Amino acid sequence: MCPKTGCASVSLRTASRLVLFFLGVLTTVLAKPVVAADPPATGPATRSAEDLDREAARSPADAVRVGMMYDEGTDGVPRDYAKAMAYWRKAADVGNAEAMRHVGSLYLHGHGVAEDDQQALAWYHKAVDAGDVAAMGCIGAVYALGKGVTEDDAQAIMWLRKGAEAGDPASMGNLGQMYAAGKGVPCDDAQAAAWLQKAADAGDAQSMGNLGGRYALGKGVPQDFTKALKWLQKGADAHDPNSMSNLGAMYEHGNGVAQDITQAMMWYRKAADAGSTEAMFNIAMVYEHGTGVAQDYQQEMTWLRKAADANSAEAMKAIGVLYKSGYGVAQDDQQALAWWRKAADGGDAEAMHNIGSEYALGQGVTQDWEQAATWYRKSADAGDAESMNVIGGLYGKGLGVNKDDAQAATWFRKAAEAGNASGMANLGLLYELGNGVTQDYAQAMIWYRKAADAGDTNAMSRIARMYLKGEGVPKDNQQVATWLRKAADAGDAEAMGNVGALYASGIGVAKDYEQAVKWLRKGASANDPGSMYKLGYMYTQGQGVIQDYGQAMTWFRKSADAGNVDAMEWIGSLYDHGLGVATDKEQAMIWYRKAADLGNADAKARLAELEAQSVNPASTRPAPYPDGSL
Repeated sequence: MCPKTGCASVSLRTASRLVLFFLGVLTTVLAKPVVAADPPATGPATRSAEDLDREAARSPADAVRVGMMYDEGTDGVPRDYAKAMAYWRKAADVGNAEAMRHVGSLYLHGHGVAEDDQQALAWYHKAVDAGDVAAMGCIGAVYALGKGVTEDDAQAIMWLRKGAEAGDPASMGNLGQMYAAGKGVPCDDAQAAAWLQKAADAGDAQSMGNLGGRYALGKGVPQDFTKALKWLQKGADAHDPNSMSNLGAMYEHGNGVAQDITQAMMWYRKAADAGSTEAMFNIAMVYEHGTGVAQDYQQEMTWLRKAADANSAEAMKAIGVLYKSGYGVAQDDQQALAWWRKAADGGDAEAMHNIGSEYALGQGVTQDWEQAATWYRKSADAGDAESMNVIGGLYGKGLGVNKDDAQAATWFRKAAEAGNASGMANLGLLYELGNGVTQDYAQAMIWYRKAADAGDTNAMSRIARMYLKGEGVPKDNQQVATWLRKAADAGDAEAMGNVGALYASGIGVAKDYEQAVKWLRKGASANDPGSMYKLGYMYTQGQGVIQDYGQAMTWFRKSADAGNVDAMEWIGSLYDHGLGVATDKEQAMIWYRKAADLGNADAKARLAELEAQSVNPASTRPAPYPDGSL
């Protein structure tokens, strides 16, 4: 899959629950001989060292084969990298090219010898010079990964292409992955699929799995679950762990086969036993969701720890999520932060984002906006679009950075171009307000519509506002109602309250108090303070409900507790007038003062009158009612 290369309030994404992979991520591991996971050693030793020595002495090719037994721990031979190195060095010293390549791989991994990337590269070059085409692909992988050399995609492509054109299946597969990632070549899913097909046809198990994944996702080839299953099964039969894991995902989701959690778990466990951290993660997610098994957070943690112990940053991040949420473990912000730091060290951009959120919220650490900005920037640099959006918000608010609307616009644009809906909406807001950019209602509407198409309900509400005000578009109350209804139907609580207000006032819809109350209740049930306030107002007027000042007080208090200043004024007024409660001027003054302190001018004026009356009772006059508009 090709990578995508003030304002509104700052979006701080705390750790959300992680979702199950669908087919995981198409493998980007390069050069199977270089980075393949260690296969499990099988059984106790059944071959004597003397027999193996005699077998290896027959020829260099036999020495290579015996070395492979020790490297993989197969055929009754215990895994012993030092002995594998000894046999391969003997064969390499007499000119065996394959042995030279294997020696290079041992140096690259530090198996049986101290890790030495330079020695690895030197041995790969010796193998190439001796005619080993697979070593070309290994050199390409070294350049792609930057192991012992400066990362150089152009060199990687050159060597992978040499290996592929010389017939090496792994080179073909890895060249396909370079096209998939757009590394050293233009991103091209069709080319990626074509090279993976060649590699799979030539017997490369990893490429079989990757090709199956592409058919499942429809990347570079038409989506075809039958072909996906065929290639994943081939890869699994050839012992490729990722193929096994993705085959499990097909069974779990019922793609191309009848949904079968038992089969899914069987393949996940096989893949996990073969070292697939994705499979371990998927098993954990099955236990989390209780999909076909009893929900079990302890089992989830067990499998996440297995994956984390195998260096899965995704699993480390998920463990942090469990500690943050308190699922299966005692809630612990500091443990969550510790695990996210581990995941961040492993390059996980979302973990970096979550660390930034912890600093922003002061959870598990002392609140520190500069540290928050630092971590959000790390996450953004690692490609996280939501972090780009948050950085825009930080510049818009001047939190942890100097307030700079132009920088806010830059970062919102980056987020928007990376597909982040909130970034699109925030960029639209800057164009609407003329903050950091030249005011341009047409551009605002363009970005709001993009965000709305991507499901952003704030953008839907902003479009409604532009139609209400006639900003860049003709005033159109029906469009106001249409866009607010879209936002409300998508679950936006504030929009629900605003739809209720439209029905109460007859803007864009026929006036209908019962419909107004219905939508206000929806918004209030979704904890929107404005909806609570408006519902309380409807009770004061007896509109759509029987007039009931007691109910009005209930809803005004809920709204006021959530910070709504108009509700505070109304509570003061109810105490002032003795409506639904006994007249209590002291309580009235308390609530007027709360509203006045938050800028409510009417509350401030009435408070001044009551304070004057307490000094000079002769100045008493009837208490006014708050503004009756919704």
